[in-house]
Amino acid sequence: MAEENIRKIGIKATFSLPDGSSTIHEFDASNTAIPTLGEIQDEGETVGSYGYSGKHDQGELPAPREGGDYAQLIGCVSAMKDFSNQYLTDRIKQEKCRRTSKDDESIQNSNQTLKKSRPEPKGTRNDE
Repeated sequence: MAEENIRKIGIKATFSLPDGSSTIHEFDASNTAIPTLGEIQDEGETVGSYGYSGKHDQGELPAPREGGDYAQLIGCVSAMKDFSNQYLTDRIKQEKCRRTSKDDESIQNSNQTLKKSRPEPKGTRNDE
């Protein structure tokens, strides 16, 4: 039996970072829910909102078609955006912690170097 030609809707995100590391993550039907597109957002208008309100200047809009390839693609984009935000936020926090601990170590080393290079005041050593 011949293989069926099945379309796979999805997004592949690759994150390449300056330290040479990279992460590849794919979003498709296996790990992404299909969103409900026709959910009517809050009744109040929000400037810059792209949510479906069900209304336009001339009145009511027809309900959008649910499911299908575009709905799957929207779900993939949404999941990728959430993953990207979390992944990059975690990487920024890791880098900040690494730099902070490195800075703390440098400060400690500087303080130890200063202590070694300063002569001790007379009368502070317990010489016998």
